[in-house]
Amino acid sequence: MPFEKGKSGNPDGKPKGSKNKVDNSMKEILKIAFTPTIEKITDILATLDPEKQLEMLSKFLPFFAPKLQTVNVTDEDLDPRLPPVINIKRRSETDDEQPE
Repeated sequence: MPFEKGKSGNPDGKPKGSKNKVDNSMKEILKIAFTPTIEKITDILATLDPEKQLEMLSKFLPFFAPKLQTVNVTDEDLDPRLPPVINIKRRSETDDEQPE
């Protein structure tokens, strides 16, 4: 018997967004293991020239901050009841003269 769309086979199951116990345990173990190393990295970075510091920090960043995704929004996606955040004039509205 197939499940109905939008209904869980286990309605009392794990809530959306809840963390996995193994993930939390592993994060704590990694935090304990790497804390002394992270402190050393800060000292090492301080000895580098600014360009090299930036290069190294950009390599570490994906491990500390989530990667953002690009979101494309069209006019159809916007709620017409909301006021515009910015006023963008379309090219046809700003062109007074047409090229010959």
